Amino acid sequence: MNLKKTIRIELEFDANQWQLYTSKPEAALVADAINKVIATAVNSGAAREETYMAAHAVMREHHRTGAYDTEPLSVLRELLDEIYGVDRF
Repeated sequence: MNLKKTIRIELEFDANQWQLYTSKPEAALVADAINKVIATAVNSGAAREETYMAAHAVMREHHRTGAYDTEPLSVLRELLDEIYGVDRF
């Protein structure tokens, strides 16, 4: 049996929630960019790995705001666990 589950999300994490360097003036714009790429991927039916890679690319691009640090990447993994579920095998 083939089953496809479609999820629709709206994501509005701010720079604090992403644990970005909030002293950087562009941190809010970076948070919005991360939110947008994740929501776009999820809402288009992308698999977890595709969503992760899309967000990862944006976060790497904006490393100067701390987006590529351990903490934001951990937030990303936790968020994807919430959206896609956690494999329990």
